[in-house]
Amino acid sequence: MRNACLVIGIVLTASVVFTMVQSMLIPRVRRRPISRIVLTVVALAVRAPLSLMRNYTFQDRWLSGAAGLALLLQLVIYVVLLIFSMALIILGTSPLTFGDSLYQAGATVTTLGIVQPVTNASTVACFIGAFLGLVVIAVFIGYLMAIYGAYTDRESPMTRLSLLAGEPAWGPQILVRSHALGLGSNPIGNESWISWTCDLRVNSLVNPVLEWFRSTSPNRHWCVSLLALLDATALQITLSNQKPDAQCIMLVTEGTLALNAIGNPRKGLEPVTCNWELERILLDPDSVADPGDPGITREEWDHAIEYLISAGLPAPKDRDRAWQRFATVRSFYAPVAQQIACTMHAIPAPWSGPRTPPLAIQWPDMAQTEVQRLP
Repeated sequence: MRNACLVIGIVLTASVVFTMVQSMLIPRVRRRPISRIVLTVVALAVRAPLSLMRNYTFQDRWLSGAAGLALLLQLVIYVVLLIFSMALIILGTSPLTFGDSLYQAGATVTTLGIVQPVTNASTVACFIGAFLGLVVIAVFIGYLMAIYGAYTDRESPMTRLSLLAGEPAWGPQILVRSHALGLGSNPIGNESWISWTCDLRVNSLVNPVLEWFRSTSPNRHWCVSLLALLDATALQITLSNQKPDAQCIMLVTEGTLALNAIGNPRKGLEPVTCNWELERILLDPDSVADPGDPGITREEWDHAIEYLISAGLPAPKDRDRAWQRFATVRSFYAPVAQQIACTMHAIPAPWSGPRTPPLAIQWPDMAQTEVQRLP
């Protein structure tokens, strides 16, 4: 019986250490049952009382603790499993009862050292347990530093984008502000935003908990900002009769890949192939296809076009064709973006879909005044 406990303890200890290292140290997209389960349970728990809260600002403040809580619970689970597995090893290497072995394992893994080992074999097990306890804490601290670095890299460009997109971000607002400031015909289709989108996809797949870290402002959210960036680029491409800039096409394609990979983590385990169907539509100004679900109505799009025209941007020559092209392009990325925004209860920005529980749309300050004046 004790020999069986020793074997089970060794296997379980190795499994716990391997799972923790794989989850927190190895930068690869893998299935991580512990982190995924913890994150899912925490997300369901923190979302449950949202309907009882009076406004979105209070809801955002409540949800801001979800990611930190999930990280702490992961640490607790790894430590508890390690204590249990070391207890089985001590039980198999000493005449102690399971209760006494569990007590000694807890004192060993937490490096308290308040229990004296009773055999040479259990002494070795205690040394290993104490070392593994230090390893767990060291790995966790390193993991937190990596998360903080990725969070900063994600939030800084979003703060700059808010100067154009407003808070909350909205695609047409980017074009209006860019035109007003004279930023040229291609204000957003540049390499920096493509790099930001690529980093967002990689960091979110490697560290899924990063998705749940909310911005410092309740009116910003990474999903809404990415959606606004893609909407502005799609509008810029579909309203023009000229061949679009290659970087604009790459930005829409990469943003679509990022949203679909984050919305469905299993896709992060599959080889990424170029979305040629989307690129073909973007490359051909005369291409018109039956649109899927664009996530907005023709009336909402027409309202945005009137807003763009009122700000001095040129009107599309053929509204019907421009709408059909935009709806087709947007159907590639908008449904999954709206699903993510609803799941994470992001700020209810225009064109970002409904929330559960329902929330009123919040407009950027400049757009709120101008759009409401339009017929």
